Amino acid sequence: MIFEEAHKVSAVVERKELAKTPEKIFNHFMNYGDEVIYVLESGDIYGIITPRDLLETYKKSNKIPVVNCGFSYIKEKNDFYSARIIFEKYPKIHEIAVVKKGKFLGVVKSGYRKTWDEWQDIRQQLLDAMMEMERIEWIKKDIRKLLKLKTRLFVYRYLHVDDMKLTDSERVLYEEKHKIPNGGLSTLTLREQKLFFGGSYSPGYAHQLVRNLEEDGVIYKNGIPEFKDKSNKICTIQNGRRIVPNLPGGGKKKIVMIGPCTIFGAFVSDEQTVEVYLQEKLLENGFSDYEVINSSFTMEESLPRLFNEELSEEDIVIIMTKYFDMWKIYEKDYPMKLKCMESMETIWEEIDTPLDYIFNEATHCNHIVNQKIAEKMFKDLRLSLCKNNKKGVWREKIQDYYISWDVAEYYKRYLQKYSLREWKNEVIGAVVMTCNPFTKGHRYLIEQASKSVDYVYVFVVEENRFKFSFTERFEMVKCGTMDLKNIFVIPSGKFVISERTFIQYFKKEYVQNIEDMDYDVHVFGEVVARELNIKYRFVGEERNDKVTAKYNETMKRILPQYDVEVIEIPRLNNDNDEMISASSVRRYFENGDIKRAKDMLPESTIKYLKGRDSK
Repeated sequence: MIFEEAHKVSAVVERKELAKTPEKIFNHFMNYGDEVIYVLESGDIYGIITPRDLLETYKKSNKIPVVNCGFSYIKEKNDFYSARIIFEKYPKIHEIAVVKKGKFLGVVKSGYRKTWDEWQDIRQQLLDAMMEMERIEWIKKDIRKLLKLKTRLFVYRYLHVDDMKLTDSERVLYEEKHKIPNGGLSTLTLREQKLFFGGSYSPGYAHQLVRNLEEDGVIYKNGIPEFKDKSNKICTIQNGRRIVPNLPGGGKKKIVMIGPCTIFGAFVSDEQTVEVYLQEKLLENGFSDYEVINSSFTMEESLPRLFNEELSEEDIVIIMTKYFDMWKIYEKDYPMKLKCMESMETIWEEIDTPLDYIFNEATHCNHIVNQKIAEKMFKDLRLSLCKNNKKGVWREKIQDYYISWDVAEYYKRYLQKYSLREWKNEVIGAVVMTCNPFTKGHRYLIEQASKSVDYVYVFVVEENRFKFSFTERFEMVKCGTMDLKNIFVIPSGKFVISERTFIQYFKKEYVQNIEDMDYDVHVFGEVVARELNIKYRFVGEERNDKVTAKYNETMKRILPQYDVEVIEIPRLNNDNDEMISASSVRRYFENGDIKRAKDMLPESTIKYLKGRDSK
C-alpha cells in the first residue's frame, strides 16, 4: 500500500463545477485508470464519483452527476491497518480517501488495479447507459418539435399483454404464442387460424399474408422511412402509405394515424385496419369532412413521418407509442393541444377470449381488436370533431427531413472508436473529399484549411464506388498529409456523402436533373459538426461538376444555420495553367498519358501507386 498526497491526485473536481463536467467525468473514466473521482468544496471533501455512480446518473437522466456522500474513508494517512480491513471487505475497491476533519489529505492505494477486461466491461456499460440517456433526450426533443404544430394530438400507449385480465393458464398460453416468429402464421392450428382471420380465412391465407409481410420494401427519403408502393390482394401501398379504401382522398380535414403494427394493420387486409373502421364511424355519424390517413409504419419509426406532414389546426393526429410516458410529461403544458389517453385495457374487457384475436403479441392483433380500438378512438375524438370547415385553412409542416437517433448515436460511438477529442476552445475546421486519387489540388485545399484553423478533420468518403478503393484513397491522403501536424484523417462514416444521404454524388456522370441534397448537409450540421465542434467547412471551387457545384451552394445556404461557415478555396492550376482535378488524372491514366497524370499528383501519391502496382 502507498499514500498519495492530495495535490498529486489528478482525479479531482470542484462541486461548483459538477453541472459543467458530466462529459469530463465520462471521458476520464473512458480514458484513464482512476477508479474514483473526488469532489471537493473549498478544500473539504464533499463526496466521490465512481463509474457505478455515473451509471446511476445516466439511469436517472440526471444533468448533474450523482455524488456518493456516504463513502468509506480513513482519518490518518499512515493507518494502513484500517485501509487493509476495508480493502479485504470490499475487494473491488483499490483506493480509499484519507479525510481528517473534513479536509481531503490524499488517498491510500492498495497496489492493485482493475484489469483491462474489467475496464472494458465498465466502459461499455457507461457508453451504453450514456447512449440510452441521450436517446431519450433525443426523443423528447422530437416531441417538443411536434408540439409546435397547430394540430391536436391524441396519444395512446402500445397495446400490452398486461392490460388483459388473463388467468394463469392463459398467461402460459400467451408465453407460448410469444415464441412464434412473425413469419410463423401458418404454424397456427386450423382452429386458431379461423378464429384469428374470421371471414377472411381460406386455405393458404396465412401463407399469403406472410408473403405480403416479406414483400415490404423500405426506402428513406431525407431520413424519413416509407414503404415502396405495391398492390396485392391483402395490402396496397400508394405514395408510401397504406390505402384507406372507404374514403380515398375525399376529406377536407385529416386524421393522420401513426404507430406500430397495430395501427399499420400488419396482420389484416386493407379493409380491416383501424383506420378503415374509424372512417366508418365518422361517416356513420355525419363527419364526412374527415379523411383518415394511415401514415403508420410497422416499427417505432412512424414518428418521423409527421415531420413532413402538412397539417392545420383543424386536423388531428393519433399516435400509438411505447414512449407514452414521455408524451405525458408535456400534457399539462399543452392542455388544448395534447391528450394522453388512458390505456386500451377496456377493449379487452369487451372480448371474451382475447388470446384468440392476437397472434404472437398484443400489438399483432386481428380485425375484431381493430374494430374495438376504432370505437374507443371515435369516442375519445368525438368532442374534438367539427362538421363545418373553416375557410382558408393554412397547412404547414415542421421540416422536409428527419435525423433519427441512430444517426446521432453512430457519431457518438464514432468519436469513441477513433478516440477523437472534443475541443471546446480551439477553432476546428473540416474537409470532406473523395481523393480518387489524391492530387496536388487536394493537398492544396487541406494546406489552406490547416493555415486557417487550429485543427482540421479530413473526412475521406468511405463508400467503395470509385476507381480507387476506400483503403487506397485513405492511405493516399494519410501519406500526402503526414507533415501537417494539425490534420486528422478519418473515414467519413455512413452519413457524410454516402448512398443513404446523397446518392447522386456517386452517379455524377449520369445526372440530368439534380435532386435535393439538403439532407446530407443537415446531417453534417446538426450532428457531425455539433459532436466535433466544427465551425468551418472548407470546399474547393467547382467549375465543371454541376452536382458538386450545387452541393457547395447548398452548404452555403444551410450550414450557417448550425454556426458553420463555408469557405470556398479557388482551384489550383498546374504549370500549364490547367485546372488540377482527380477526374483529369483518371482520364489521363485511361488514355495512357502517364506524364500529364503525374504532373497533377504529389510525390506521395506517385510513390504509393508505384508501391501498390509492384505488389
